[in-house]
Amino acid sequence: MNPPGSEAQNIRLLRGCALFESLTDHDLVELARICRSRHVDRGTLICGRGEPGDSMMLVADGRVRISSVSIEGREVILNEINAGQAFGEIAFLDGSDRTADATALAPTRLLVLHRRDFQPFLRERVSLCLEVMKLLCQRLRHTTEEVEDLALRSL
Repeated sequence: MNPPGSEAQNIRLLRGCALFESLTDHDLVELARICRSRHVDRGTLICGRGEPGDSMMLVADGRVRISSVSIEGREVILNEINAGQAFGEIAFLDGSDRTADATALAPTRLLVLHRRDFQPFLRERVSLCLEVMKLLCQRLRHTTEEVEDLALRSL
């Protein structure tokens, strides 16, 4: 359960997430009620590559490193997630395993949204489904541009 008085802060955090920016105030209140707060210490592995993608997280306070480790043991940092940003959305939406590790870089408070709670919420909101598809298409276009840039860059 979330601590009393945190609902307004959670609503502000959700409103800033691209996935939820089209939601009404009423929908944001409902969504905030199904979210859970989680505190993790610096250095804690929040979720690991290959684990089930049963939740997405928004960073309320702190920082999270998204990384992957090669077979040779070399770590590649893919992203750093700061307060107000989300991670884990792709595995959360498609139900597949995590594709990277997420580690707290500082003491961090997360707002956690579980897939089992979100799916009934999403089923009732067709406009949100359309917004999610639009966001995923934007990310795919960005990824395609990045891959093209890397492939076409002169070595």
